[in-house]
Amino acid sequence: MTEGLIETADYGTAGGGKSKRYLLVLAGVVVFSFLLRFYGSWLPFFDDEPEGVVLANTISITPGRINLPIHSTDHGPVMIYLIHSASPIARGETFRYRLGHLLLGTFHILLIYWLAREATSRVGAIFAALFLGLCEVHILFTKYIIQELANLFLATLWLFVFWQGLKRDSRKLVLLSGVVLGLGLLTKETIFFLVPTAFVFLLVSRSYRRWLRRKEIYLSLLLAFVILSPNFYWNWRHNWFDYKLASGYVAPLSFAGFAAELFLGWFTHLRGSDILYGYDYMGPAAGCLATVGVLLAFGKVRQEFIKLIVVAFWIILGASFFLAAGLPRHYAVAIVPASVLAGVFAGTLWDQGLARMQRLRAVRVFILLTFAAMAIFSVKATADFNHYWVSQSSIPLSDWHQSGEIDLTTLSKAFIPLAQKYEATLAVFPAPALDATGAYFTAYSNIPSIGLHATLRWLEYEEEDLERIVFFLTPKDNLRRFRDWAQENDYPLPEVSRDEIIVQREMDNLDFRFPVRILVMTRKDPERHPTAQDLVQLVYGR
Repeated sequence: MTEGLIETADYGTAGGGKSKRYLLVLAGVVVFSFLLRFYGSWLPFFDDEPEGVVLANTISITPGRINLPIHSTDHGPVMIYLIHSASPIARGETFRYRLGHLLLGTFHILLIYWLAREATSRVGAIFAALFLGLCEVHILFTKYIIQELANLFLATLWLFVFWQGLKRDSRKLVLLSGVVLGLGLLTKETIFFLVPTAFVFLLVSRSYRRWLRRKEIYLSLLLAFVILSPNFYWNWRHNWFDYKLASGYVAPLSFAGFAAELFLGWFTHLRGSDILYGYDYMGPAAGCLATVGVLLAFGKVRQEFIKLIVVAFWIILGASFFLAAGLPRHYAVAIVPASVLAGVFAGTLWDQGLARMQRLRAVRVFILLTFAAMAIFSVKATADFNHYWVSQSSIPLSDWHQSGEIDLTTLSKAFIPLAQKYEATLAVFPAPALDATGAYFTAYSNIPSIGLHATLRWLEYEEEDLERIVFFLTPKDNLRRFRDWAQENDYPLPEVSRDEIIVQREMDNLDFRFPVRILVMTRKDPERHPTAQDLVQLVYGR
């Protein structure tokens, strides 16, 4: 029975009219998927997006001011270059920064089609593309600036290039797969799951086991780490990466199984409040279809490409049970093989029915209903995501002796008029309670800032940024250390100003009102050149 379910349809060459219909259907899938991702892409920043935006805005190829960062937020720099790639050609407060992600996520759907085409008919490949297009997790990853999207794209590209290298017996393509892997490591380290995938697949494959004796496999791995090395060196020199935090993700025999939660979290997500629909798990229709496709793929592992895809999925799943913990989105690479196997399963049913039972029409109706359910959940999720910028980017108001929370977009935009009023060239947010307010403030205003968010600790500042420094303080902040710094760096001793923030949130017209203390430092001696890093150290050395 399993053999019949996974038996792949004949590739035969379709007639011209049929080919056009396939192309039209694929185009419809891509357009609908694009619209799901486009809707709401102009909304306020979400989660850690502003940090990437601030870093992306530092990229410059202007002679005399060249700046090409080899680091990013918590991972490699690919994401910030993706942000920078499209921002000059688009408009909108947030959309112009998200356009690169929007385009890459849409193209990823086409890439999944080409990858799945190695395993199944055109119909199955279209179903694989449709699965990814309707997958709630992929929609959120594309709609917002999240590193996982480029990671998924490069994982898909690696599988495609690596397989083509093996199939064509091309040493150059295998070496090229090392370049793709290196770029993936510069995006997010979780793409490393593909390294054991390659070696386990070659070990169990009779057709391609000979590659284990070829130097190109090992050279491609070396090439990947050479590409990663500048970022790794930078992290080491700047103590950037929190190794203690990272070591917490290494949990042998934890049996956490977060990769499984990525697909079945709709049914199990109540176990943790940090698990978020779309961000960490997909809807029930997508999760069930992927699970069935993965399980039934065992019946066709004699086909070498499907064997590669199956190995990739189960290595990621196994790692989440036996080697590491984390969150479901840390295992998002598993979406790539799951999309292919879901497409293979759906395409085979569409082409052949239930084998011996031959109930082709009923089976096709069932498949269409399954994808219709996916579409309903994805449309609902797309609307729900429009509220995440509040729920996932809020801080408590306890430092102002008030109850409740305020989102960072509303808070940071409330500080912008004050910064303009006091003619700030640099804004400082030293209070731990303000969290990532500085990043949001700079992303919205383009006024440089210093805050306590570690990912922006190593930003470069211009000398003119220190002309007029405005400190925004909570009632709990100690003023003495800032006044001491002003005196040491020949700034006039600042007086405390008091102002009041009155702001209304756009989404629900909720009003916020609380006091703020302000210190203004204006440099009086143009010959003295205090460094911004001294001020950064002051803020971080609370």
